[in-house]
Amino acid sequence: MGINADEPAPPEPESLPPLDFATMMDTARGVIASETRLSDGELETAARRLRGHLALLIPEAEARLGRLAEAGVEEARRRLTAGPGLLGPGRYVHCLAQSVLTLCDQLTPTGCGVVLRWSRDPRCVGLARLELRKALADWGLSVLEDSAVLILSELLSNAGLHARVTPEQVIETRYFRSSGGLRIEVHDGSPDRPRPRTADPEASDGRGLLLVEALANEWGVAERVGPGKVVWASLSVPLVRPVERDGS
Repeated sequence: MGINADEPAPPEPESLPPLDFATMMDTARGVIASETRLSDGELETAARRLRGHLALLIPEAEARLGRLAEAGVEEARRRLTAGPGLLGPGRYVHCLAQSVLTLCDQLTPTGCGVVLRWSRDPRCVGLARLELRKALADWGLSVLEDSAVLILSELLSNAGLHARVTPEQVIETRYFRSSGGLRIEVHDGSPDRPRPRTADPEASDGRGLLLVEALANEWGVAERVGPGKVVWASLSVPLVRPVERDGS
């Protein structure tokens, strides 16, 4: 059965450093909302501002949260140093903004997640799904439940099959609420990185990561402090647009 992970308590609000998280998050949200309408010059300005935010957020997250923010920091650093590349300026700015939101969420009290540890017992997958449903209900994110539960099941089942688990190296799940949705992380002691593969049509397994890839907005694998890796996936709340009135 899951137990609370032995992680440092999240910082109290009054102990937060003088970083303007609200402004950073407003900038990131504004970029995401208007990215398709920005000119090349505006995209360049937005990218420069977001890179400046990440340059402040990455060391702050490492110092204050350590392993709790590890995957988000790794992804943010990769985006910060990679440049637009094949993504193009619009998609690159969107990715920078997502990293800003992820780190801001983790550094503020509302971004503290649910961290649980499990054995390789297959029954733990059902218990982990239950805890995820509870968290989603508490956060008002039940709209993501179907996809989130399927993603968690695949990642946790995969870790249970392949992870090198000892009493000192349990499997760990982490659920984080973000400004636009949810981030799921599964930590295990195996350095082997999972890769999607084409399943045998007659096989009963082998489709797990293809399902994760289809359901998640983003997913990936990152190193962690100590042995093993973290496999993560993020989901965004669907954008509901107001119905336009006839003749408006």
